[in-house]
Amino acid sequence: MQIHFLDVGQSQYGDCILIQANSRTILIDGAHKGDFTGSSGHLSIPAQLRELMDQPEGPLELSLLILTHCHSDHIGCLPEMVEREVIAPKVTLVADEFAGYGLALGSDASDRLRFRVLASLQEEPLAPGLSDATVQAFISDAASQRDLYIEMIETLEQRGTRVVRYRGLDDPEISDLEEQFRNIGLKVLGPSAEQIVLCAETIAQFDRDAVDAIASLQAGDLDDVAIYRTLTDGNPTPDVILPDAVLDFLDRPGAGAAKNNQSIVISVGKGANRCLLTGDMQFAEAEVEGLENEMAALLDHVVEAGPYAFIKLPHHASYNAFEEHVLSRFPDTRFFGMSTGRNGAAHPNPKVLRLLRNSSNPLIWARTDKNGQFTVDVSRGQVRISITEGELSDPQPKPRDELVLEPATAISTVTMPAGPPPASLGGNPISGMAASQLPADAILEITAKIPALLKRVTITVDIEQNTVGAVSASDDMTKRYLGNRRVLPRLLFLTDPQRLRRKIGDAGYDTARTMIEEGGSTLVEATGEEATFTKIRNSATGVKGVVILGDYNVVPALIYDVLPPDLRDRVSANSDPDRFVVWSDQRYGDVDGDGLGELPVSRIPDCSSAAFLLGCLTAEDNRTTPIKFASRNAERPFADNVFRRLGGRGQMLVSGPDDFGNVRTGHFDARQLYFMLHGSDTDGTRFWGEDDGGAVEAVNLTNLAGAIKAHGATVLTGCCWGALTVQEIATRASDHWAVTPRTVASSLALRFLELGALAYVGCTGAHYSPLDGQLNFFGEPIHRSFWTAFAAGAAPAQALFQAKQAYIRDMPHGRVTAPEWAIEYKILRQFTCLGLGW
Repeated sequence: MQIHFLDVGQSQYGDCILIQANSRTILIDGAHKGDFTGSSGHLSIPAQLRELMDQPEGPLELSLLILTHCHSDHIGCLPEMVEREVIAPKVTLVADEFAGYGLALGSDASDRLRFRVLASLQEEPLAPGLSDATVQAFISDAASQRDLYIEMIETLEQRGTRVVRYRGLDDPEISDLEEQFRNIGLKVLGPSAEQIVLCAETIAQFDRDAVDAIASLQAGDLDDVAIYRTLTDGNPTPDVILPDAVLDFLDRPGAGAAKNNQSIVISVGKGANRCLLTGDMQFAEAEVEGLENEMAALLDHVVEAGPYAFIKLPHHASYNAFEEHVLSRFPDTRFFGMSTGRNGAAHPNPKVLRLLRNSSNPLIWARTDKNGQFTVDVSRGQVRISITEGELSDPQPKPRDELVLEPATAISTVTMPAGPPPASLGGNPISGMAASQLPADAILEITAKIPALLKRVTITVDIEQNTVGAVSASDDMTKRYLGNRRVLPRLLFLTDPQRLRRKIGDAGYDTARTMIEEGGSTLVEATGEEATFTKIRNSATGVKGVVILGDYNVVPALIYDVLPPDLRDRVSANSDPDRFVVWSDQRYGDVDGDGLGELPVSRIPDCSSAAFLLGCLTAEDNRTTPIKFASRNAERPFADNVFRRLGGRGQMLVSGPDDFGNVRTGHFDARQLYFMLHGSDTDGTRFWGEDDGGAVEAVNLTNLAGAIKAHGATVLTGCCWGALTVQEIATRASDHWAVTPRTVASSLALRFLELGALAYVGCTGAHYSPLDGQLNFFGEPIHRSFWTAFAAGAAPAQALFQAKQAYIRDMPHGRVTAPEWAIEYKILRQFTCLGLGW
């Protein structure tokens, strides 16, 4: 008897096993959907099967096809192989399509998976750090998986294949099947009907909670990817009306446990040749409430049916499938196998690998992530494992999915040329410095701390000389004027001179100071919190607004809890991706020390570039140009009414169907721009809409390339994290100095300012939109009031301040629950104005 473990490629998880014994051929599971075509370095599943069965063309006849359970890394490419007649099974044993998706046994298929994300939540969670595109493809595949599975079963039945739906050991069809394959010793060992039903009920309850969660999440402007990450990564969810069952679920291990525990467990071979194939059964930790007794009984039954010459470790050798107690139940087994993709550091689990390595009884194992395709030969009680790469019994765990080096660790030393020492770095990580801040002949010494278990690590260092932001003392600065010589009200400009000088140079700083003073405004130079607020209060007489100069690592933003204490006690922090904590500059508008902002506040980031900061100081106000442009999510119709409040003529794109390819150069001739789209805290280079197929990229940095100019434009975004100018969201920052500023190349907001925008107004946290009813709550009133004030002549910073005042007057905009009040408070506090704003 030969048991072939097929190479399941790079994607995490995955099972596909071919058994050849006594002229019988059994295929168990189908790896991943993408394995139908394979990938670089990994043959497709069809190609591997043809090679093993020595049949280069025509349908591959199978004595038996087994589908252990309804997870995508087991269903995989089976539907496509059936559809294209790559395989032609005579008999099929499949997981019941109703129980496997949490539906009542024998019930009609219903539209339970009407939410795109729901099906993906039933799957094993993806590893952290994967790209948004990868996650979106996973969501789309999962959404169609059940329909493809049902179509596969129907196709097989139409072609005359005998289809046995597994519903428990008591089903007479199981006895008939075992009798049919008696010559190879096939035994179906479980699970019981009671275990299948309990798991189906658990899936159904999870689905009900998840449907409620997803519906509530859609009130926030998060795309499918953000919703998926929220409900699987353990991050706070953006919904404030989550049922307790979902919040409890977020904290528990094993999101796919109920499906795993429906896995069909079989043995093949007779006597000393018997082998155990376990699917994803979680023998070590069932992680399904009330399943403990059934799981214990199943393990007892499996042990009694042994002993086994070879065992496939369940669930890709996860912690919840195999541990010391389980191993102790199989004292006579020395050979083991693991099926899993190259990615996914937890499968096999490092603890399982150590358990095998440290066993007092020497054990031998193979694993597809290290050995590729391997074959287990079992004959006369002897086992031989043949591998195609690597070494047998490799105990090394996979590298983590993402290796993150702390900035201060990554760059540890700056070697300066001979001469006077530089000014103090003020305790900031050197990695935050731009090339323009260091002498031309400075040397960077880079040190990386690498986990000892990793065999190979590639470190790429890109060093690009920064010439954009350099300003020499010889440059003609006399031609620069604050506001391009417009008459501005008296403003109070605020910065930390030492920190800003280090980032933009002395010449750039001195030019900015001259522009401000000659423009009739005041520059407050202060270091330290107490001195800063004292100087603000002493200099605020007659001032109409405050303009901060510099990134958060020059003048820190406040890590601001938006909820009053009594409301904080009534709302779960986990119900918002920012935990209701955002970055805020409004404290710099507090001129009387009462903790409330009395003046509008805007911020000009520095981007470590004098040219960038000086360009923002000279921004024009071209509101008289009667052109407007907008792009909105197709699911945010309230934005239509807001757009009508913008003056002039122009177009609103709706995404989908419109995407970034529909954005023309001429659209950015507009001087009033409005974006009501999805945003991301990890990617500031693009915004998304949505359609039935998922996320639609509506606008990105490529739309702002070339000769685009935004002189004097005012931009308002209702996008999640649309005005986030650092990598860290506030709730994840250890303190207000622990930030990594974004650059023009990583931020739409900063790119608009570089192109000459007067103001960019948006959120530092996740945004929320009204989805039903009057559509005049959550974000809508801020949007509407801002453009109304702007049309009446208010400067952008002033218009935002007035919009917030109006918002306070009308709170809570008809909302009645504590979670809805929490959203209203967050909307009020998280909008900020970037750029000169006056």
